[in-house]
Amino acid sequence: MTEREPYWDSLKFVLIALVILGHVVESDNSRFCITVFNFIYAFHIPLFLFVSGRFSQIKKDKYRIGIYRLIETYVVFQTLIIVKRIIMQGTFHIEDLWIPGFNLWYLMTLVFYRLMILVIPQKKIQHITPVLCISFLISLLGGFFSLSDDLVLSNQRTMLLLPIFMLGYYSNRIDVKKYIKCIPIWTAWAAVVILLFVSWVLASKDINIGFTTCNYAHPCQPSNNLFLNLLTRVLFLCNACIIGICIMRIIPNNHLLSAFGSKTMILYIFHAFILVWVIRPAITKGLIPCNNVWLIIYTILIIFVLLLFSKLKVSTFLLNPVSNSFKWIKKYIR
Repeated sequence: MTEREPYWDSLKFVLIALVILGHVVESDNSRFCITVFNFIYAFHIPLFLFVSGRFSQIKKDKYRIGIYRLIETYVVFQTLIIVKRIIMQGTFHIEDLWIPGFNLWYLMTLVFYRLMILVIPQKKIQHITPVLCISFLISLLGGFFSLSDDLVLSNQRTMLLLPIFMLGYYSNRIDVKKYIKCIPIWTAWAAVVILLFVSWVLASKDINIGFTTCNYAHPCQPSNNLFLNLLTRVLFLCNACIIGICIMRIIPNNHLLSAFGSKTMILYIFHAFILVWVIRPAITKGLIPCNNVWLIIYTILIIFVLLLFSKLKVSTFLLNPVSNSFKWIKKYIR
């Protein structure tokens, strides 16, 4: 088994904590919540995909198994969402099968990227410059082409974030931490503070930035101004790269944080169900308070509960119940 790197696990845990916080603060429209939301969404998912790209190197059969397990997780929890909707609302739409629910779009996008790495001949994918150029072109021009619904198969998000993933994939060839350390720590903090300040100022005017402007699925807002559409994506990608690098510089190589880095999938999948099926309905019905302080508390509680849950074997079993059942049966038969 490959030894895990504390730095990358620390980074993954910080990012998943930001993902959860970003989803929780959507429950309120206060200036604080909008600021936090704008700030987080300007970089956290691109940086997460960068890390996913870095750890998407083909390793014989394990790579294919990893793709299968991602698909299985998606199918299991997408089915759960559809069944719940049928029970509660009595409705079913055929498009529910291919429009990812909640936060499951990330799994679908990751499956596309990893299948692409698997299908494209390795000799061709080794040509870094042309591959990155094509990736950026797809990202920039993808906003002008869409299916009947941009959420279908997560197509817009997949095109938008492709160059970030590929940068992560190729970063495996260098010592990223060595180059990141060349950036003065005060410079990294200054960039982060500036983004936070801009988010605060724009929040007062109800202006969203980063992925909020992109609205995840609609990075190019409908407009006859093609230049403005392209500029939107260019600015987003540049901002995501710059702030992402600064965040990587700030993150410490902390063994306490890294201890939770291997639990990110459990936190990512299950926090959405706690939030959407428990916390938000409780807030809507007035059963629990909703203000800046309480939203922070809910975020901490979700992380704490899921970290405890991750210690149970059932947590990993539920992510891949089919393959894990077959594995258990095979082991039992032997």
